[in-house]
Amino acid sequence: MQELGTTKNRLRNLLRYTDELLSFNEKITFDLAREPYPHFHEFEVAGLEGVATGPDDDTWLRVHRLRETPPPEIHPDFKNWVEIGPHPSPDLPPQIKPQRCLSLAIEDISDLVEAGLLPDPGDIIRPLDASERLPERMDVILHLNNLPEFQALWRDYVDGPWTNWAEIERPRRRSIDFYNKVYQIYQRMIALGDDTPIELVCGVGVARWAVRRHSGISVRSWSARSRTQRLASRHSIKGVSRRS
Repeated sequence: MQELGTTKNRLRNLLRYTDELLSFNEKITFDLAREPYPHFHEFEVAGLEGVATGPDDDTWLRVHRLRETPPPEIHPDFKNWVEIGPHPSPDLPPQIKPQRCLSLAIEDISDLVEAGLLPDPGDIIRPLDASERLPERMDVILHLNNLPEFQALWRDYVDGPWTNWAEIERPRRRSIDFYNKVYQIYQRMIALGDDTPIELVCGVGVARWAVRRHSGISVRSWSARSRTQRLASRHSIKGVSRRS
């Protein structure tokens, strides 16, 4: 009996090895993640602002067109210290320059020196175009490290108003990106016409695996092709189920 058990184990291991060996030759015929076709998972878009899934019996998806909102205005004192691009991202906090060169009057320079904000005399530079022996204005280099109160005000802006804006704007940008991609699909569908049609497919699937003392697998999965409609008056796109 012991020899029979050993033979069974060896045979079982051999079958497992053969199964693993054959699996190397199996080829995936269609991998959605590797295809150039756009695809969206429900967890990525459901719940986003302006996106409604199944709002009524005939509509699978409705996506409203949203607009980007700009970040809160910075204090005028930070102007020229911070460069805000034409397309600020909620994922990239604005950066303040570590230093800045200014042309200041002698009186203002004296006040900065007395306040300890301009401790290095080497940061006071005679202008290249100055013709006077003692010019009334000089170039100075202000270092952010020498301006602690200025730094604190900037941190308050980034950690407060800007962060609050970014938390709201970040999912909004995802909604805008989703709308743009769906709209591109809509434009392709219109441009290609009926000769070379493409379709937007919405799929729903539910699978339940049997547990102990139950046999079989219960599966319910289905998908529906849909046609996209653009409602210009509402600035939205909706997918309507196409029933044959």
